[in-house]
Amino acid sequence: MQDNFDKWLKNMWSNTGKTKLESIRKILYALEFEKKFKIINIVGTNGKGSVAKYLTDNLIRNGYKVGTFTSPHLLSFNERITVNNYKITNNQFYNIIHPIEETLDKHNIMWFARLYIAALMHFMQKEVDFVILEAGIGGELDPTNTVPGDFGAVTSISEDHLDIFGSRDKIAPDKAGIINDKMMFFMPSSLSAEDQDAFYKRKEERSFTLIKVKVDPESTYQEKNETLAHEMLEFILDKDEDFIFKLPKGRSEILTKNIIVDVAHNQDGFDNSCQYYKKYNFDFDQIVLSLSNNKDIKFDMPKKLFLYKNKGPKPMEVKDYPM
Repeated sequence: MQDNFDKWLKNMWSNTGKTKLESIRKILYALEFEKKFKIINIVGTNGKGSVAKYLTDNLIRNGYKVGTFTSPHLLSFNERITVNNYKITNNQFYNIIHPIEETLDKHNIMWFARLYIAALMHFMQKEVDFVILEAGIGGELDPTNTVPGDFGAVTSISEDHLDIFGSRDKIAPDKAGIINDKMMFFMPSSLSAEDQDAFYKRKEERSFTLIKVKVDPESTYQEKNETLAHEMLEFILDKDEDFIFKLPKGRSEILTKNIIVDVAHNQDGFDNSCQYYKKYNFDFDQIVLSLSNNKDIKFDMPKKLFLYKNKGPKPMEVKDYPM
């Protein structure tokens, strides 16, 4: 079974290209999907995974059953779809997606949208109370924008995926596109004035509730994420308490006293990680970086640097790296 599943899963990853949101809605309708839970949409360039983790853990701690859809994964795709932090099994995923593959192919449903469809069906079957959806890229045209959310948040906005957005000024408006008329949306004060304007403009077009969360501009990226999550939990749970924030794996994760791993994958993420390490006096003898060749990261750190050519669709050639 495992060998056949691995081959089937590998084939699924080959489904790329643009997927129309209306096509996803039609498939969910055909599957008799019914939204019986509260949805929390999270958009942003960096910090989405951390905020999703903080919300998930504390909602569970308060007695709720929580479905969480995140990306990317570190070790297996199952990490992307969890209920109360228990990963979806291979069989559960296969039993949802395999019977409708012909329909998915007909509608050109890309692999990320297939994961999203499986996640929603899994969460419905498990009768969860809350669903936390981390957007893949952007917001307006992201698959996670097919079912109206009840709450939402933007974590941060910085330059990334310009091959998709075209220019920096188009990023914030696209992420604001996730917001519907009935949503309660949280925006940190740490966003630039220009990026905040995109959400205020969305407010002029929609009747949603916009809550601006005061964030210390001098705080680390982790502290900003915690502040945002704390404010959201206060509103959602209608209570104030000492919420517990435990970072997801791969976010400044200390494996041993000598090794720290981090999934920072763009300039802003890398800069924020460096800021965090400097603030808490972490020191390194060497840095190992794995990057795709569509990333243009510049940094000033007098350490021995090792570059790893990854096996992704856009591997980074060491000789071309901007030192």
